[in-house]
Amino acid sequence: MRLVSWNIMAGGGGRCPALVEALCRYDADVLVLQETMSRRAPDLCHALGRAGYRYGASAPRGRADRGMCVLARRPLRRRRASPPPHAALYPRGWLEVDLPGADLRLAAVYGPPAGPEVSAFWNAAAAWLPCRTRRPYLLLGDYNAGASQVDADRYRFKAGRAFALLGGMGLVDLWRRQHGERREHTWFSHRPGGGVGRGFRIDHAFASTELAGRARGCWYDHTVRERGLSDHSALVVDLAESVG
Repeated sequence: MRLVSWNIMAGGGGRCPALVEALCRYDADVLVLQETMSRRAPDLCHALGRAGYRYGASAPRGRADRGMCVLARRPLRRRRASPPPHAALYPRGWLEVDLPGADLRLAAVYGPPAGPEVSAFWNAAAAWLPCRTRRPYLLLGDYNAGASQVDADRYRFKAGRAFALLGGMGLVDLWRRQHGERREHTWFSHRPGGGVGRGFRIDHAFASTELAGRARGCWYDHTVRERGLSDHSALVVDLAESVG
């Protein structure tokens, strides 16, 4: 099965046809989209629904907030339990769904981009996540976080310490495991007056050890960013349906 995560930069409006075309090209089973906007999302979701993504769920958000949704070609079941501590701190940054036919629980992520919420969200997540690592579990999305001095040159992420704990709790960075010390960046800052600034790898897929054994590929599609469809690259994860 294939899952794609992409921050679509408040996508919709005039970019809607190009976004839908790009997303359909991946032929994914599940889409995790960040920076969806309530006034633009209907056009995008309806178009993707016609393309087969008939099942969906979205994270709570305010009317003017940039949010997140999960769209799927197969049934999914949203988790209705009380939100974990980090989701209570930043509700639009966390959405858990079960994919029953795939024996997989997916946590879609849209981490806080700035301010004190960054460290609060990830510190709470790092304290809570060990309860999820004993089953097939995938933490997928735009974390707005990374490994300090590694996922961005000469830069210390505000969530760096909490992010570093993920690998010690039984979660595997699927892209890093496949590509080793290679560096790729999924978002770039902007220099004053224009121009491209520092690059960051902030879009990630972390899997429980059991699920990591089913990973068949994890890669970034930078062409969608280079074409200007978004300011983020897309992240593609391929998994075997079951072990063996």
